Amino acid sequence: MLAELPHRELYWNIPLGKYLIYPIFAVAAAVFVFGAVRRLKIWRQGKAVRVEPGKGGWTARLLRAAWDVLSQRLLLREPWPGLFHLLLFWGFIFLFVGTIIVALDADVGTAIISKGNLFYLGFTLVLNVFGVAAVAAVFYMLCRRYLVRSDYLEERGDDLLTLLWILVILLSGHALQALRLAALQPTWASWSFASYGLARLFWNARPENLATAHALVWWAHFLMVMAWIAWLPYGKLWHIFTGPLNLLLRSAKPSGRIDKMDLEDEGAEQFGVGAIEHLSWKRLLDADSCIRCGRCQENCPAKLTGKPLNPKQVILNVRANMEEVYANRNRKESQSKKLHGDWITSDELWSCTTCMACVSNCPMGIEHLEDIIGMRQHLRFQGHGEQRQPLVNWLRQAFGLGRRSGSCAAFRTTRARNSFLGGLLRFFRRPDHQGQPGAGEDHARHGGEVRSSGNRGALLRRDRPPHG
Repeated sequence: MLAELPHRELYWNIPLGKYLIYPIFAVAAAVFVFGAVRRLKIWRQGKAVRVEPGKGGWTARLLRAAWDVLSQRLLLREPWPGLFHLLLFWGFIFLFVGTIIVALDADVGTAIISKGNLFYLGFTLVLNVFGVAAVAAVFYMLCRRYLVRSDYLEERGDDLLTLLWILVILLSGHALQALRLAALQPTWASWSFASYGLARLFWNARPENLATAHALVWWAHFLMVMAWIAWLPYGKLWHIFTGPLNLLLRSAKPSGRIDKMDLEDEGAEQFGVGAIEHLSWKRLLDADSCIRCGRCQENCPAKLTGKPLNPKQVILNVRANMEEVYANRNRKESQSKKLHGDWITSDELWSCTTCMACVSNCPMGIEHLEDIIGMRQHLRFQGHGEQRQPLVNWLRQAFGLGRRSGSCAAFRTTRARNSFLGGLLRFFRRPDHQGQPGAGEDHARHGGEVRSSGNRGALLRRDRPPHG
């Protein structure tokens, strides 16, 4: 029995631990960095864009993002799922801080818990409280996903793997402390109430058996944690990093505002979003932040009324396409599917009512509408989707607006020709073709080309296409 003040003996029963943990950690960190850099390269496929700091500057941005992350307020819009995610989040925060304290004590010599003091009692009590809370949260998530089976929660293999992996790490941590308490039997053992209750099951076991079991569980627990760290950029838990980053960088524009396109830009070769490279890197970060919680899907009026649109699937398809394009980047002939048609259909895009329910309910700060509007703009410039725009069709017929061409330069010319000003110029144009009044109009109307100089000729240089 230990009669001195409460403390923890570091690396008890693990003589080689302090020599091997950092080389193993270095390997795990290298795998993690490789995966993280790969994700960054995938984002860089998108267009460069500058994130405006918005009102209050970057300090205000940082404070808002920190509040959203630490309070989990966006998740708490659904009380029970939000509450248990909050418990898991803060459980990991406190367990991580506890691990840092142990590392400082072991490697820097801070002697925070290795020497007798009353701080250790509060230290072990707090870690047991949040450890139990995290375990309860994981059990709730397993029940909600696989027993209750919410309609909008999509089941994939890494969902179950993620939850079971976290659960095993948490339970093995409690088992590790329980074995140490049973072997040493300190007077303050009951302060570690969760592990102490487990330790009582083998309180009278032989010390050598406890020491052997403790060493096996210690190494198993440590290796599982290292593998988990290495796996983070490759699985669902990557949102631990992308979520806070996306909340920090989300748009500071007024809600629902759509950026205007510069249709007079002579150097533009593309309007709207026709492929992954037309999205900004921020949009690709959006796609990488999705955790498939289904809240956008659950609140989308188009989805709820049986329309083809599923905002969650749009974001997931953008992510799948950007990963596919990155994987095929070095091939001479691209084998990637097209963003339009293969991954996302026009019916999905035109089903969106732009109500922003998806954006307002997303706990990751994903801006679905930016992607959808951009892809719809591309479809409009390619002449698709008119059948879903009866008012636009009526206006075209009433005011002589022609079908847009797929070429940006051709569209600018067609736009000028079909404008009200273009109509006035055609009506009042001086007779400058073959010296006959109105001959230029007749010649252009029958497929010829008006060869006049100045701006009037530029406006009328191409034939008017048939009405769409």
